[in-house]
Amino acid sequence: MTDSLLNQGFSLLIYGVSVVFVFLTVLVILTTLMSKIILKFFPEPVAAPSAPKRASASSSTQTDAEVTTAISAAIHKFRNDHKRK
Repeated sequence: MTDSLLNQGFSLLIYGVSVVFVFLTVLVILTTLMSKIILKFFPEPVAAPSAPKRASASSSTQTDAEVTTAISAAIHKFRNDHKRK
């Protein structure tokens, strides 16, 4: 009786794994096919390359100082709000 139950268990295991494997394989194939069809009929527009923007040194330094000040203020506020009593 134990052999019969083990054989049924292994048969069910193989059947279940096979069904999941086939389903996932079909899913991947259909998703890839759908992606190719969509890209064929609706291609992504090609953007014209734009010239990179160059920031002047003074504005970059000023922005860095502002960011540093804001971060320092946020850290100071957080530490004051979460002090152990």
